[in-house]
Amino acid sequence: GYAPDRWQGLLDHLREKGFSPEEIRDSGLFKENRKGGLYDLFRGRLIFPIIDVMGRIVAFGGRVLDESLPKYLNSPETKIYTKGRHLYGLNLAKRTKEKRLLVVEGYMDCLSLHQAGIDHAVASLGTALTEQQAALLRKYREEIVLGYDMDRAGRQAVLKNSDVLEAKGAKPYVLVLPDAEDPDDYMQKHTADDFRYLLAEAPEGLEYKFIYAKERALQDGHLNKMQYQEEAAELLLGINNPVVRALYIPRVAEELSVPRESVEMLLEMKRSRQGGSRRKRTSYAAQRTPDKTSERTEEKRAGKPSAFTPLEAAFLAGVCRDADIFSENNLHFKAAWFKEKALRPLVKELKQKLEDKELNEQSMLDLINQEEDEEIRALLSSQFGALFMQDASSASAEQKARIMRRQILLLRSEYYARLSRYFSRKLDEEPPEEEAVSLRRRFKAVLRARKACEDSLNEMDNIYHFDEDSRDFG
Repeated sequence: GYAPDRWQGLLDHLREKGFSPEEIRDSGLFKENRKGGLYDLFRGRLIFPIIDVMGRIVAFGGRVLDESLPKYLNSPETKIYTKGRHLYGLNLAKRTKEKRLLVVEGYMDCLSLHQAGIDHAVASLGTALTEQQAALLRKYREEIVLGYDMDRAGRQAVLKNSDVLEAKGAKPYVLVLPDAEDPDDYMQKHTADDFRYLLAEAPEGLEYKFIYAKERALQDGHLNKMQYQEEAAELLLGINNPVVRALYIPRVAEELSVPRESVEMLLEMKRSRQGGSRRKRTSYAAQRTPDKTSERTEEKRAGKPSAFTPLEAAFLAGVCRDADIFSENNLHFKAAWFKEKALRPLVKELKQKLEDKELNEQSMLDLINQEEDEEIRALLSSQFGALFMQDASSASAEQKARIMRRQILLLRSEYYARLSRYFSRKLDEEPPEEEAVSLRRRFKAVLRARKACEDSLNEMDNIYHFDEDSRDFG
């Protein structure tokens, strides 16, 4: 739309339509002069409705048609609009068949792309991506491409926004446009196919960090190896996944023309220097207590590290990836349901992060890296590293919630099965009558609970079709 260059054009129109003074003030579309009178916020501007993900207009943005400033102007925060909680164009982009979402800076970038058939573009309306926007993006797609200007400010924004996205469990990629152009400028000179080619070639966020670190260390076309080793070492130390870190170390060593052992020594030296200043958290391993009721299990495990069962690992990985879906559907689980008592403190920490809205793939790996037992740490890192490297499920949010409900029922069913075996063994030992009465009462309660779980599972399976590991629909 268009806002005429008049001081009270919209104000007079709304008054004629019968809007009250309170409604007009609360709309955020007017400013107040020194005498307390109102005048239009948007004057002589091209108007862009800001629409939320449900398709409701919550605010407006305006762009000048001349060289006056500010070039862009947005509605202030109101009762229905909070800056940083919305993404321009997401109401349309959420329907795309593309596996990724593309984030650009402004309205014109987003509109130019949609006009060219790039229907998965959204605009953050600024270079700083908020945690709320990152969570909203992750709700619809796991892979997010950052398509900001390739000037210095845009590149710095990409580095920060990659971290924000990773913290929400998303996989960031970076669109590299030539000659520091923005998407709108690029689309004026090139075809949609040219743009799609650049999208397909977009490096992952971590990969781009190393690319950019190397570019900054170039001086007159030559690599300043001292500068690059410092920047690359900081990047390597920031990688919590040991598998991913191990993949990047040989690359850095090759670029510095040194053995990989030299890079590993450099990292160890930096860790030693930083160790004294870092606040060490108590590992969940320190919370462990002997399992007095499962001596057979402990003897069987003696000398052998434990991991989660395949069902438990698949469930936890799914919750980490889609924590917002899990919370929105009011789903719950208990640490007691997990087979290995030694790992239940970790489950409790994950539950706390879920309640604090801090749970994602990265926070899971961070907790694993705090494990003191090297063998268990390596086992869990391998187990969840493999799960997190798998492609994200294409199931809808509703389908993912159903999968989680079924996994919860499976976990409870297995938990009750273990309890029933325990009570059966205790009764086989012919305890005193008073104790036997209590055991039989609890045994029957467990059997009823287990049957209820199995009935619910059968009911779900009659309605929906799941594959064997309950992670995807068949």
